[in-house]
Amino acid sequence: MASIGLCDLPVELLAHMVATYLTTKDLGALRLTCKGLERVLFDPFGLEFFTKKQFMLTTPSLQTLIDISNHGGLSKFLKHVIIGLEEFHTLFPPSFGGANEKFHRYCEAQADQVSLIHTGGDREMLAEAFRNLPNLETIEIRDYSATGRVREGSPSARWRSYGLTTIQQETGISIQASSDNKWINTVTRTFPMLIMAAADAGVRPKNLQAFLRHGPNLTESSFYLPDRLKAKIDPVLDGLQSLLLTVSVSNGYLPNGLHGANFGSSTSIGSLAKFLARTPNLVQLRLNSDTTSNTSNLLEWLGTPDSSTPSPTLVEPYSFIPPIAFAQLQRLDLGMTSTQLEPLLKLIAKFASTLRTLSLWKVDLTYQFGGSIPQTDLEHRPSPWNRLLSSIMRIPHVGINHLMLGKINQKGSTTYYEPSIPIVFQVDPNMPRVRGRKEFNVSRGDKAVTVNDQLELKGETAKILGEARERLLVNWPPDPVPTNSEDENSEDDEDNEDNEDDEMADVEPEEEDAEDGNQ
Repeated sequence: MASIGLCDLPVELLAHMVATYLTTKDLGALRLTCKGLERVLFDPFGLEFFTKKQFMLTTPSLQTLIDISNHGGLSKFLKHVIIGLEEFHTLFPPSFGGANEKFHRYCEAQADQVSLIHTGGDREMLAEAFRNLPNLETIEIRDYSATGRVREGSPSARWRSYGLTTIQQETGISIQASSDNKWINTVTRTFPMLIMAAADAGVRPKNLQAFLRHGPNLTESSFYLPDRLKAKIDPVLDGLQSLLLTVSVSNGYLPNGLHGANFGSSTSIGSLAKFLARTPNLVQLRLNSDTTSNTSNLLEWLGTPDSSTPSPTLVEPYSFIPPIAFAQLQRLDLGMTSTQLEPLLKLIAKFASTLRTLSLWKVDLTYQFGGSIPQTDLEHRPSPWNRLLSSIMRIPHVGINHLMLGKINQKGSTTYYEPSIPIVFQVDPNMPRVRGRKEFNVSRGDKAVTVNDQLELKGETAKILGEARERLLVNWPPDPVPTNSEDENSEDDEDNEDNEDDEMADVEPEEEDAEDGNQ
């Protein structure tokens, strides 16, 4: 009887039993053992490691992206290209204890990145790569290395930009996305640069994403696209179905580089709104902000009924920008922001007939309550979140069947209010516990109620909105406030999704050690 080897196993069994339990480096070694295994494992390998890849703005990293795009077998797998914002410090180079080999290598890599960016070489290289990726769907920027690289067997293993591990080993310096003021220019430039690279390549990605957790967010200037390039850029924006952004609408830079006070209100140039107005075919819109942003003006503009002329009640610059229809919008995610009740309700009402998923993550909802209510009168303390859910139920043709509320708060004007009061949700004892979601107790009268700070419901509209109202509790002081560690900005997705994060663990394409060693 002939012996049975690995190559004789069904490909599904081989991919699961062998490849799944090997580290990236060991899997690479396995594929080199014989042509039979290389052939059998090629498609599973390509799907896992080349569907989604992250690169940085250096010549070696982007050249690898070009090489992948020119590879007849691998180029078909790459659908999601991420550009990491790691950069070499230029104003204050790290100290190496004197000139040595590592110091010279760092200076060389630094000069390469500066030249690449200042000459537009990064745009040219990205356009060349995009042009040769037949299945490119998603273009993204991010300023972090995601966790979840379970294949390596360490909870600290991360998905990093291609080439980052090598350059850090060669220089002995940790290279990250910078958080100093100089870096704002990098963020502001990189986002529109990617759009121009896609336009140069003649591609129309479905998804454009910006996940920024550690550095400055995209400001108004990040969305400034000159009218002279309208004919070239509009096909790219018109083809977008999903737009996931991390923005600042209250602070930013004017086009000339000057700081703008209260940016995003009456002093704003409105570039973000103008940008959104050029993406009419969105199915999903996510706007993550920061704790200093108040997006009420922007949300009020987004919620303005379609008309040929802007509403005279809107503040500048939104009063000069025609409202957008978003006739196909099915998912709306808002995160890390503060807004009033009326603009948010108006926005939901505008898209009620098409909206199916509503996700609100770390949203502070403010409302002006009249009169004074004693601090001890818990029963009659008002909640704008309760009113929001009740009002949504009364919207004609509302069709939301997926609701996610997480780490939300409310703010008010009466004297007993703390700056921000957390909203919690009573735990349903009949439902299985969600892994990683912390539960705690709050006092309600003479009993303790088990709650958590996230709620996700799917089903018929009236049912999920009604259940959300029933389980919603305002965690008034002096009730204990949860001390959960700060979650990542909503991707991921987990990022509000996802809340995110967009986690790369599923199909993340990086194999740093194996690939970097072959550069």
